[in-house]
Amino acid sequence: NTNLDRLNSQITTVTASIQNTIDRYKQQFVQLDTMMSKMNGTSNYLAQQFK
Repeated sequence: NTNLDRLNSQITTVTASIQNTIDRYKQQFVQLDTMMSKMNGTSNYLAQQFK
């Protein structure tokens, strides 16, 4: 029973760690997506200026 408790504890810890990593990746993706939108806007603006 002690081994089972220990395994359950490890599963909980690993699951929390995985969820934290997923949350961090989602946040980074949103930041990257925002930056790409800004860069595309700048690119479009500059392209218009040189036409």
